[in-house]
Amino acid sequence: MSDANSAVMDLRRRDARDKLLGRTRYTIDRYSPGMLHAAVLRATVPSGRILRLDVTKAAAMPGVRAVVTAADAPGRIGIGIADHPLFAQDVVRYDGEPIAAVAAETIEEARAALAAIEVEIAPLPACITMADALAPDAPSSTPIGKATKSSSMAVGAVATSPGRRRSSAAMSTAPSRGRTP
Repeated sequence: MSDANSAVMDLRRRDARDKLLGRTRYTIDRYSPGMLHAAVLRATVPSGRILRLDVTKAAAMPGVRAVVTAADAPGRIGIGIADHPLFAQDVVRYDGEPIAAVAAETIEEARAALAAIEVEIAPLPACITMADALAPDAPSSTPIGKATKSSSMAVGAVATSPGRRRSSAAMSTAPSRGRTP
């Protein structure tokens, strides 16, 4: 296309009018009797070692139904690749990483319980720029280490059925540790 404007389409949003008039209902606007409210304690440093995490006071507060940490949510999550924990465990890898969550009868009780959680984090050097992150001695941003994906391709004839052959390329991927050149 030679004209940049021909690639842009001015489409009306179906929800624009309701949003402008304040009629749209968001998740935060919904309420059901007996519904619990959640609050999440997030890291305030970009990198650090969790020295102490004590949720006993928060768990004993009025209205609090549950307090969860990495100990309560093992395993990894992620979109496409499950490569990070739901909550920070032992180390904080980014500013805002979830450390704990509270479920309570009201949002005020959840926030009060969040404030009662005692956490001590020793700051560690952080990778702020891309150059920092790519340095050979850079700390890993995931608990599984600096994993990269290597690919190999084999080209040849692949049999599809007895007596028939066709030329094809087969590609396999395998995780590898470390950097690839």
